[in-house]
Amino acid sequence: MNLAPLLDADKVQRLEPFGDDTWDLLRVIQESFGIEFTADDLIAANTVGKLGECISKKLTGPPTDRCLGAVVFHRLRRAFVDLYLAPRAKIRPDTGLDELLPWPRRLGQWESLRRQSKLILPDLAYPGWLVGAVLLVSTAGAWTFVGWFRKIPRSELATVAGPATLAVWILNFVFLMRLARPIAQAFPRSCDSMRDLVKVAVAQNHAKLAHQLGPCSSRELFSALRQLIAVETGCNSENISEQTAFPQGLNIV
Repeated sequence: MNLAPLLDADKVQRLEPFGDDTWDLLRVIQESFGIEFTADDLIAANTVGKLGECISKKLTGPPTDRCLGAVVFHRLRRAFVDLYLAPRAKIRPDTGLDELLPWPRRLGQWESLRRQSKLILPDLAYPGWLVGAVLLVSTAGAWTFVGWFRKIPRSELATVAGPATLAVWILNFVFLMRLARPIAQAFPRSCDSMRDLVKVAVAQNHAKLAHQLGPCSSRELFSALRQLIAVETGCNSENISEQTAFPQGLNIV
């Protein structure tokens, strides 16, 4: 009996839940760790823990005897001190990012921190209330636009008004989100403290750091991977464990 068609069917079934969000996340992980997944890798990595094991196996060279988290923490702390004259003793792993980067000037300071530390850092996010407000205004604008179609015969209304209203809603939403970019200064979810920022920075900069110092340990790699997934998907990092199903347990498509 030829089992090849059955095996291929199993592969298709495993990869079927992978939507655009999952593929986007995988691209970020590949770029961050300087690796490339194969289809067989993704079929085997059905939990976040197994995904971490797959990444660890692909990293070349012996693990560094230095903690990459400590390296990143000291680099970020030095950048805070140099840029903003922040007291060194005030910057600890449990220090809240909002203490170091207050809201009014956060966007510009975040970009300066990137340049000074020479690290890739996650983008600041739109606050939930801002997204909700933009959605409401966009919807109100679209409904106002619907009123312009009152003179159109009802037989033609569905085919004309529907697509036109959707287009107006999308244009409104995109325009308003761009207009609101200067106040999109919320920290990414699960990235509230220096410790959180260090973890995601270790992941996002791992390829460069590993080239200089060697790959991190398996334990540190999983911690960094979990934080990276949380930031990219909006999940709470505390809800991500080695047993979390990938990608179904991350509430992404």
